[in-house]
Amino acid sequence: MKLALFALATAALAAQDPHQKWIAHRGGVVDGRYSENSPASLEAAVKHGYWMIESDIRETRDGKIITQHDPDFMRFF
Repeated sequence: MKLALFALATAALAAQDPHQKWIAHRGGVVDGRYSENSPASLEAAVKHGYWMIESDIRETRDGKIITQHDPDFMRFF
């Protein structure tokens, strides 16, 4: 399913109106190959011509900076 959505988004980007601006959500291209907010997903978004990349930066309780979309890790663990 994710691969089909990625293919659809890629096709849409290739045929996009020059006035449309595409923004990569969760740090770039996120699919079975790329994790959200990862360096690889950011690079893929740049390669695919996204106009802007939205990335999530959070501070942990102990003051560390991380890239994480959700306020907790429940979706992953």
